[in-house]
Amino acid sequence: MKVLIYHNPRCQKSRNALAWLQDHSLEVEVRLYLEQPLSLQELKDLQRALQLPVNEWLRETESEFQTFIKGQLLSEEQLLEILTLHPKLIQRPIVECHGRAVVARDLGVLESFNFE
Repeated sequence: MKVLIYHNPRCQKSRNALAWLQDHSLEVEVRLYLEQPLSLQELKDLQRALQLPVNEWLRETESEFQTFIKGQLLSEEQLLEILTLHPKLIQRPIVECHGRAVVARDLGVLESFNFE
């Protein structure tokens, strides 16, 4: 089975998740989402796979959050549009397999994820 990881190699949690996937002999496709930002449709598909509101997979500590999001009443669509322009706001890492996805900042999430 193929597993997709939205990866930032500068992030320790993302590197740990990638190593965990590789250590468990999973076929991993790496998407460097900062270099290859997701389209609006890809973000909508990812949201569907995560089954989470967009605000639950945003990086609130980034300066872009303060500039473009904080204190505003934005729709899900508007948030997704911001993410197309500012992918740094996407929580990392996100792991996707068989149409389901999780934010894998904690490796325990991967251990309980059904990759089959």
